[in-house]
Amino acid sequence: MPLRDDHGRTYAVDQRTGTIGIVMADDGTTIHMRPMHGGPEWTPPRAQVRPATTEEIAAVASR
Repeated sequence: MPLRDDHGRTYAVDQRTGTIGIVMADDGTTIHMRPMHGGPEWTPPRAQVRPATTEEIAAVASR
């Protein structure tokens, strides 16, 4: 998950739902994500997660 912001947060997309979240933990086998505007964490299948683009993050942040 390479894209980090100025605060060290990493953003990713759960490709099953298109939801962009902050990666809270990544131990190499399991990823825990939290919605950008808060809410409960979820654990998507690792194969279904990809790094979020700058444009995707900006679109969600402006909501």
